Amino acid sequence: NLQFSFEKENKTFEILDNINLEIFSGKITGLIGATGSGKSTLANIISGLISDYKGELYINSASKINKEILKKITGHVSQHVNLIDDTILNNICFGIENDQIDFERVKQITNNLNLEHLIDNLPNGINSSIGEQGLNLSGGQRQKISLARTLYLDPKIIIFDESTSSLDSKSEEEFINVIQKIKLDKIILFISHNKLLEDSFDEVYKIENKTISKIK
Repeated sequence: NLQFSFEKENKTFEILDNINLEIFSGKITGLIGATGSGKSTLANIISGLISDYKGELYINSASKINKEILKKITGHVSQHVNLIDDTILNNICFGIENDQIDFERVKQITNNLNLEHLIDNLPNGINSSIGEQGLNLSGGQRQKISLARTLYLDPKIIIFDESTSSLDSKSEEEFINVIQKIKLDKIILFISHNKLLEDSFDEVYKIENKTISKIK
């Protein structure tokens, strides 16, 4: 029974009302709805970024979730990828000292994301520079590096917020296939307005008129 509203200029704007849903690990749960319907608001509640809501979040239907814990166990992959003008390795392990990097983990992640072909064909492999904001890479490759950065931190929950909206259909399909490979031990929430993606999701919820309904 999640509810969320905010006040502006002495007016109350209700965004979500009577929201009930279950999200399971091992599945891709799609969240669809029109622009401004509250998809990102709900995602921000689930990830602990919004705390002034009414209602409760539970793990395994029993334990109330600590909002600070949620922030620590949630990763985000958005449509806007922020990469630095540095190597692939340093973009994946952003902010981590070189002597503290788990290189075996990096290799496992890049292989799972089908990045080994890109890396093997660059002059300096994973230590090749990608240019400012990944200028030397395709849109799909940039998204995969963004996802690799998220996976390296090993979040239990991953929220994809319109992550494929800037990709062509072939890159989008490949990216979804990659997510299918990593979903087994993760809770995955995929926000999208692309109805064509619904077939790729295991479950689909639609937000409309402040509430939610399960359509798959």
